[in-house]
Formats: sequence, structure tokens, C-alpha cells
Amino acid sequence: MRSLWLAEAAVYSSSRRAYASFDFSARAQCPPGSALCTSSSGAEFCCPSGEACCGTGTGICCPNFAQCCFASSGIFFCCPDGQSCCNDLQGTCCESTQQCGLTTAGHGFCCPSGTVYCRSQIPGQGTGICCNEGSQCCLASTGLTFCCPLGERCCGGGDGSCCPPNLECCPSGCSNLSSDPNNCGECGASCRGDQICVDGACQCPPDQPECQGTCCPPGFPNCCSNGTCCPTDTLCCSDGSGCCPSNLPVCCLEVCCSAGSVCCANGRSCCPANFPVCCPDESCCPAGTSCCPDGSGCCPSNTPVCCGEFCCAAGSVCCPDGSGCCPSNTPVCCGEFCCAAGSVCCPDGICCPSNFPVCCSEGCCPAGTVCCPGGGCCPAGRVCCADGGCCPAGTLCCPDGCCPAGTFCCPGGCCSPGDSLPSFERLLKQGNIQPMPVPLAHVARDDRGPHVPRVKRTLRLRS
Repeated sequence: MRSLWLAEAAVYSSSRRAYASFDFSARAQCPPGSALCTSSSGAEFCCPSGEACCGTGTGICCPNFAQCCFASSGIFFCCPDGQSCCNDLQGTCCESTQQCGLTTAGHGFCCPSGTVYCRSQIPGQGTGICCNEGSQCCLASTGLTFCCPLGERCCGGGDGSCCPPNLECCPSGCSNLSSDPNNCGECGASCRGDQICVDGACQCPPDQPECQGTCCPPGFPNCCSNGTCCPTDTLCCSDGSGCCPSNLPVCCLEVCCSAGSVCCANGRSCCPANFPVCCPDESCCPAGTSCCPDGSGCCPSNTPVCCGEFCCAAGSVCCPDGSGCCPSNTPVCCGEFCCAAGSVCCPDGICCPSNFPVCCSEGCCPAGTVCCPGGGCCPAGRVCCADGGCCPAGTLCCPDGCCPAGTFCCPGGCCSPGDSLPSFERLLKQGNIQPMPVPLAHVARDDRGPHVPRVKRTLRLRS
């Protein structure tokens, strides 16, 4: 008799074997060697020889030694011998050494031996992952699942990361908040580029002090008030002009000088403490002295006028030969003496007033005159007579006057060769002689004063 069961379809896979259900309108009559099966509705169906009934719904037949499995979708399926059933939607079989996991979509997922399944938390996305034994399942902020070794910290930022227990989870990754300059003390707290992070605080490296918002470079450990840094064994110049060695601590604009030195105004030189007066030629003078303009030495403050090898009182005039100075009330130098202003110094060291500037041995004569041996003065162009009078040039001095050339003195007048009698009156009438002029009164020479007191100059120190 023909079998009354109808096979709709048969489906095989490496992981399971499923059969379509059998629908019977009457009690089934199974071929010899086949098995009679009953569904949950009471209907009967047959399974071929060597196969077994599976399920109670519509029912399927599984090969011998296969497992009958029930899927979460309500269907039955078969898993080969040695495999295990995953109660997922589509019916998944896993090796006996594998672990079955379910995705958020309800699909089965097999993890290899020695791993654990971590399920994705994003509905409908992903299949989950398998984590090695000794690991933990972690969830990233994106909803993805990831694995971290036991004892490590799950960091959920981004796609997730794992951090050792001594590190903190920061958006930039694992960080040691005690020493990470990009996450110093807390995540996102960055130090300056020249700083390091120590015990959770930003600071400058050792031997690189903080200096007005920056760290001094290596080898420049001295912070100056203007924000610059000076090298080891140097000092900061208070004016901010630079650094000076500790053995030359006095800062001058262009040079460094020894302790106690005085910086000169030119900024290029210094003077020692015992020669603190700076001179224009960069030499130095002792305290209480002044510099001689010619660079020849130094003069005390009470005798500040430099004169050759000497120093004179204030207001004095230095004599051109450098032999000494004259006071202001007798400023004309005259040998070892001094004359009044406007006076003429005569070669013998005598002074003549300005209105009697002609020097004579016994006095002074007016301008335009000549000195006479007897001490008088005659106008220029006249000759001095022994009796103190003056005669025109070319005439002869006589006791009674001046006689023309070619004549000679006679008692009471002038005589010509061949004259029998002197005829002074006649010669006078003819204009051949002139009356004796009154001798010019000469003046006494000016009083002269001594040089002002003078002292030897002090030699100046060259810097």
C-alpha cells in the first residue's frame, strides 16, 4: 500500500539536517523500517529508516546520532553528532569545543575553544566578538564590544581601549596622570611645551627654573628680572643688558668689570674703586681729582687747572710753556711772574701796561716811540740825545738844539765849515734846524706778581 506521507523538501548543511514537516489527513502508514512520528497537533508522520523523529510542531527527521535542536524562531533543526545546538533564530550548530553566543539580531555565533563570547550592544549590528579566556568583555561608547585582559581597565572612549590598572582612561588614550604632560593631573590638562609633569603638576625640568612664563634653557639656570636667563656661574645685570661672570660682577653696557669697579658713562670701560673717576680717554683718576683734558694726568679738586706737569687753583691761567699758572687778576704770564690783563711781557720778565707797550730797560714807552739809553722815549724816526732830548733823524744833537747835517755844534748854535761866526739865528730862520723838543716822559713799569701756587700733577691710571 502506498505511503500516505508527503515529503515537501529536504535541506542539508554541514552543521545541521532539516526536513520539511509532514502533513497527514489520516493515520500515517509508514514503509517498513521507517519510524512513525506524531506532531504536537496529533498528526502522524514517518521518518525514513536510520532517521529519528525531531520536534513536536510540524516535526522533522534527523539522521541517526544527530541532535534534535529547537531554534528561537520556533523551528526544529538537526546538529551533527559531536556538535551543540545554538538556540538562535536560524539554527546554528557549534563544535563541542566551541561556545555558542547570540548577536543582538538573534543570530548564533560560535567562539573557538578557550574564548568567551562578547555580545554587541548595538541592536541589529555586528555579530559580537570572541575574547580569550582571562579577558573581560568591554563596551565602547559607540556600542561596540571589545576585549580587555583581566586586571586591565576598560576604556569606553571611541571604539574602546584597554589600560593597565595604573593608567587612567583619557580621550587621547591611556595616561599616567602623574607624569603625562598632555594629561597632567587630569585628562586634557596639557603642560607647556617646555614643561614636564611631576606628581600631577606641570613644572619646569630640574635646573631649568621658571622665568616669567617660560623655562630657562639647559645650562642657563639664572632667571633675570627682565625674563631672560643667564648661564651657570654668571649673574644677571640689573639693567637687563645681559649677563656677567660671577668673578666680574659689575655690569657696564658693553663690558663686565671686577667687584667694586665703577662703570664709566661711555659703557665701554670701568674704573677701579681706588681710581673711580672716569676720563674721556678711558683712563681713571683717584677720588677727589679731575681728569686733565690733554690726557696727561689728574689734578686735585682744590687745584683743578691742569698746566704741564702742575695743577693750579680754579680760575688760574696756564702759562703756554707749562711752567706754572697766573691768577685771574694778573693773567699774563711773564717768565716767573704774572702781569695784569692787557700788559706786555718784556723779554727780561718785566710787565708794561697796554698804553705804554714798548719795553725799555728802565721803563715802558708809548706806542710809536723808541727807548732812549738815558731812560726816556723818543718818537719813532728821531734819535735820542745824550741829554735826554730827541732830534730828527739825520740831524746832530747839540747842547743848544739840533743841527742840520753838514754842520757842527758851536757854542750857542750850529756852524758850517768856513763860517767865521756862528749864525744859529740865521740857520733857524732858514729852517735848517728845529727847536729841541721836550723829552717824552717815560712811565714806570707795571707791578708784577708771582705765579700762583702750583702742585705736581698726579699720574692717571689707564684702564
